[in-house]
Amino acid sequence: MYVIAALYMLDLPVAGVLALTLVLTFYIALEGILELRRSHSFDGFRDRVWFFVDDVISLLLAGLIFFHWPSSSLAESQG
Repeated sequence: MYVIAALYMLDLPVAGVLALTLVLTFYIALEGILELRRSHSFDGFRDRVWFFVDDVISLLLAGLIFFHWPSSSLAESQG
């Protein structure tokens, strides 16, 4: 699978960058959602707050990348 993905990216580099950006966005969003659920299990208020802040930032970052998706990927690949 890695070889196929590498050949795909060598053949179509712009499409590969677009696909990698989208995969990274979904990974960050999924991590934020799962960590948000896990942060409720902590006992200390201070620990819970910092994990909650981290999770919200992850979800905001994923949203920013997703809503600016094609243009944010193409700006870096063409520059």
